[in-house]
Amino acid sequence: MTSKRSTDYRQFVLQVWRVYLLLTCILGALVTLLIFGRHSQDQLAPNVPASGLLISLGVLIIAVIAGLLLLRSFLQLGWFHLAVISRSISWLGKPRIYGLLVILTLSGLIFGLYLVLLAPDVSEPFSQAILERLQPLALWGSGFCAQTLLLLVLIRHGPDNEHLYPLGRIVGWILLAVGLLFLSWNLVVDTAFSVESRIRGWNELGTPIIETQVLLGWTIGMMLLAVFYFLNQLPGTSRLKRYFSPRTADILVALLLWGVTVLLWNSVPLAPSWFVSEPRDANFEFYPNSDALKYDLTSQGLLVGEDLQFIDTPYIRRPVHALFLTALHLVGGQDYMTVTTLQIMVLALIPVLVYLLVRLLHNRVSGAVAGVLIMLREANSIAIAETVTTSHARLLMSDLPAALCLVALVYVLVLWLRNPTSHRLLPVLAGGLLGACVLIRPEMGVLLLPILVVILISFRTKRRQIIRSASLILLGAVLIISPWVFRNWQTTGMVFLDSPVFRFNLIAERYRPSSELAVSDTPLEEAVQPTADPTQPPVATQDPAVATSVPEEDPFTPYVSSTIDRTMSFIKENSAEVGKFLFANTMNSQMQVVLVLPATYRIFDSAIQFVGHRDTSQFWDDCCSLSSYVRRLPFWHKWDGTIPGQAVIPIILNVSLMVTGILTGWKNQRWIGLLPLLVGITYISTNALVRNSGGRFILPVDWIGIAYFAVGLMQISIKAASMVAGRDLFSSNIWLTVAPVSPHRQSQRPDLRSPAFYTLCIGLLLLGSLLPVLEKTIPSPYPEIRKAELISNLLDSDQLTDHERVLLWDLLGAGGQAYLGRALFPRFYPAGEGEPGTANAMGPLDYRRLGFYLLGPDPTPVLLPMDKKPHYFPNASDVLVLFDQDQEPVAVGVYNGADEPIVVLWSSQIREHN
Repeated sequence: MTSKRSTDYRQFVLQVWRVYLLLTCILGALVTLLIFGRHSQDQLAPNVPASGLLISLGVLIIAVIAGLLLLRSFLQLGWFHLAVISRSISWLGKPRIYGLLVILTLSGLIFGLYLVLLAPDVSEPFSQAILERLQPLALWGSGFCAQTLLLLVLIRHGPDNEHLYPLGRIVGWILLAVGLLFLSWNLVVDTAFSVESRIRGWNELGTPIIETQVLLGWTIGMMLLAVFYFLNQLPGTSRLKRYFSPRTADILVALLLWGVTVLLWNSVPLAPSWFVSEPRDANFEFYPNSDALKYDLTSQGLLVGEDLQFIDTPYIRRPVHALFLTALHLVGGQDYMTVTTLQIMVLALIPVLVYLLVRLLHNRVSGAVAGVLIMLREANSIAIAETVTTSHARLLMSDLPAALCLVALVYVLVLWLRNPTSHRLLPVLAGGLLGACVLIRPEMGVLLLPILVVILISFRTKRRQIIRSASLILLGAVLIISPWVFRNWQTTGMVFLDSPVFRFNLIAERYRPSSELAVSDTPLEEAVQPTADPTQPPVATQDPAVATSVPEEDPFTPYVSSTIDRTMSFIKENSAEVGKFLFANTMNSQMQVVLVLPATYRIFDSAIQFVGHRDTSQFWDDCCSLSSYVRRLPFWHKWDGTIPGQAVIPIILNVSLMVTGILTGWKNQRWIGLLPLLVGITYISTNALVRNSGGRFILPVDWIGIAYFAVGLMQISIKAASMVAGRDLFSSNIWLTVAPVSPHRQSQRPDLRSPAFYTLCIGLLLLGSLLPVLEKTIPSPYPEIRKAELISNLLDSDQLTDHERVLLWDLLGAGGQAYLGRALFPRFYPAGEGEPGTANAMGPLDYRRLGFYLLGPDPTPVLLPMDKKPHYFPNASDVLVLFDQDQEPVAVGVYNGADEPIVVLWSSQIREHN
């Protein structure tokens, strides 16, 4: 540094110190005035407690010292240069000291601001009193740390700090994101929240990750970071280094994540909720309910050899999900816990795939942290299902299978885009995964748009590669989807994915004035097909088509056309209202992605409360339990949209870490690193188009926010560790980051001559054809001849008295009917009890009854009036149900594997009549 530059630098440092000392004096005076102003009864008689006096005294002492130093900088400039300026330049020139001071002052700033905003939200008397007294000190501490942080940066880097521009850009993006989030949300609260939050489709917040779990995930990440650092320091001749490679590390981390996830999710007790019924007599087993019931009945119908149906229609919702449930039942049978344990073993791949994806976008440590956080969040979902209604791994719902499919899709795309020449066939596999996702949630088809955008940008100078890539993705999607579309055309004479009218029904339902829309506090059942007129039955249930015939005329085209016309007319006439609900629902989902992460830090006031009450169990519940976290914050209990003060700083930190993660992904992979972000935004916006937002409807994509959060958290942690160490610790660590794959020379063999290409295409086509083939090949175990045999066996059985035998003969002779099939989910209900849900056949009724679902040639729910609960009725038993001429159930015969009746259950009304 030249003499002139050195002089200019020292002069700059002098001015910085003078401003810093002046601000310290002003800050001390302001805080002192605040203390005396808050505790004065009138202008002449201040009533300041001892704690306030001590705080003000300490603040004033520091302010006086700062004032004396400021005065001395003018009167004894030489001494000030020697004692203050030179020493500060020397100390801050040491990276380790500078790094420690930056971390401490930044932490103090965050801690002080959090305490300032926390105090008004605390209601426990002892903690409230302490926090109110500490509030001026916290305010002073946060201000002091903020100006000290600025002082450190300015002295360290001097007036010419162009190399701080990248940091400034990051801070600018963070401030922009935080500002837009709060401003946009305030706009929603002021203009639309009170209306939109009451309309069916606006879903409450799902399950959160609590602060102690983030701390656990971060600790695991730092431990893994230390392991990778140790491995990198070993000499090249080390035996461990020869046998333990980065690929081995990936395998071990993936297996550990999968195994711990399976064990953890299975260890959390299952509680009844909207989507799983509570155990009841006679079997005391969990059974699916609401949407989960409808999805499971579709697969159960396939298992008994009947044509696929969904709510009495020959087309089904979520066909790939139905195939998944069918596979679970084929392997696990009918026991609910066994089936969901098998489901957990599959869904536990979500944290593994997130790990593999994030390690490509950043590093292995970030991937592990993201996987751990997602694993813990899902365990939370199972644990508090009675409090927070959402989908989780123990429910037979489509949300998490959709998330698994989407994670796999994004991972395959990123893997391919990082090195297109080495993975030439991955676009076909990506297209197949996209097709599978569409057959779980049709709205995922819109994700083709961000995928094509990234392809166009990545290959912007290679038109041939763009065409090839897009064609292969479309080919893979068509191979998966086309067999199902062909099946629907054969069955109904119409071309559609899973329903010819459901999306149009939904649009017709939602694109109406808010005053006409359904208002409900109950969870949204997406399986219930809405109608344009809520007083009329769903259009889909009026389908004249049957599963065995093709209608001569498409009955839905006029309805679809009129729905589109009405919707476009509504948009033109109510453009402001449409824009308002689109914006509100989009922001509801975006805000919930942020609120999944910790929105409060309970350790501070919990520790204060513990000092006062010395109750260890209460301290643990207040500081660390999941249930107290949900009780503490308003987001799950009639939330009015207002952000509590204690959540402001955590939300800012969450957004800051997410933005840091996004910018890190951009820095490392450019547009490839933004692919998950574009996918998430597109999916959320698409749901907003039909006035759906939040809750379980964003489960397929809210892992994206957690992934970017983990990247940002570990990026800052790695930088902080390097600052403390005074050197870059991890820039060349081969165990930390995935090295770019060296591009292989492009094969001269065209895809159309590649055996692997045809093998993959045939495999996708077979997979897409699997469900339609199963529908045609699984035989029915309930032919008419067997029904006749079972009737004969029942009438000859000693389970009947002579009177009952005569009664059945008379019943069948008088026009009664006998239905044979599989009895699913039998439960006994006392009067007034039943399962929740819209139009639920097992809903509350005013009489005691046995209820179950009969699947077979004549599927129907059965409600048999009974005064006493049955002692024996295993789930999935073969049964013969006898109805009278009015289609009221009279008796149920339960059979064993040899078609012998084990027990006969009679309607109490029949017994009373006779």
